[in-house]
Amino acid sequence: MYVRRRSLVLDASTAILLAKVGLLRDVAGVADVWMGDTAFREATAKDVDDARLIRKLVDEKLLHRASVKSGTAEITRDFRLGPGEAETIALAGEKGAIAGTDDGPAIRCLKILGLRYTSAVALLVTLVEVGDVTPELGMELLGKLERFGRYAPRILEDAAGRIRAAGEGGWR
Repeated sequence: MYVRRRSLVLDASTAILLAKVGLLRDVAGVADVWMGDTAFREATAKDVDDARLIRKLVDEKLLHRASVKSGTAEITRDFRLGPGEAETIALAGEKGAIAGTDDGPAIRCLKILGLRYTSAVALLVTLVEVGDVTPELGMELLGKLERFGRYAPRILEDAAGRIRAAGEGGWR
C-alpha cells in the first residue's frame, strides 16, 4: 500500500524493524508517521541504535507521538493483544490511518475491524516499486528483514519477486 503523504501508525516491532534495516527515516520522509505512547516506550526501552534513531526522529519531528483517547482496553480484551499493538490499532482507527504492524494477531484484528494495515516488508516493496529505493538495495534490505523478522517463506518470496519485477521495469 502506498503511503506517501498518508498517516501511518507504527507499533514498536515494526518501528524497530524499519530502524534496524535503515528504512525508518525513509518511511518518515514520505508519510506522516505516528506512534502511540505505549508503543514508543516499548520501542525505546533499551539504549540501542534503533531506539536512538526512533527518539531522534521524534526530536526532529519526523515521527510523532500521540495518546489514544479510547478503545485500547476493548481491543486488548477482545483480541488478546499486547498494549502496544492494541494502542496502535486504536490510534490508527482514531486517525483514519494505516496501521504498521508485523504482528500476526494484530493483523487478524485489523482485518476483522476492517482497518488498513501494512508491514515492514510491504513498506520496503512499495518504496522499491515507486523508485524511492533501488531494487539492488531493496534485495539487500529484504535479506536484513529476513534475519531480524519472523516472516513466512511465501511472504519473502513474493516480496523478492516484486522487487525483481520493479528492477525489470514491470510488474510480475
